[in-house]
Amino acid sequence: MAHALCNLSAVDGHAEREGLLIKSFWLDVAGEDSTLDFQNFDRLPKLTFKHIAEGLIGTEYRKLFLKTAILLAYTDGRMSDAESTWLKAVAAAFSMAEEFSHIEKFVRSYLLRQLSHVQNTDALREVAKELGY
Repeated sequence: MAHALCNLSAVDGHAEREGLLIKSFWLDVAGEDSTLDFQNFDRLPKLTFKHIAEGLIGTEYRKLFLKTAILLAYTDGRMSDAESTWLKAVAAAFSMAEEFSHIEKFVRSYLLRQLSHVQNTDALREVAKELGY
């Protein structure tokens, strides 16, 4: 999963925040003694969408991956066209192309709900606009 997320991160250049998020996911799974070297992933062949699909069996695992990948895409404030294209290709490989827009909307709503306590309504409007609302 980390390899696939690194592939997503690379479609528009590795952003520092994206790298930190992937490392956080990795450490949650592999433990704090584990290290993640993005250069190692960059040296590996890019995963094909078919390989990603073969590595994630089951609808729930695939939905979880898509939600995680969408969160990663929004880490730098907005999802780029390249990230959107990559994510839609993964969803198609998962046979979930029709569900993708619903999953993306769910993630955007989740992100916006995290800001519900913010008092600055002008800033909230701007964030909502950036998330496509």
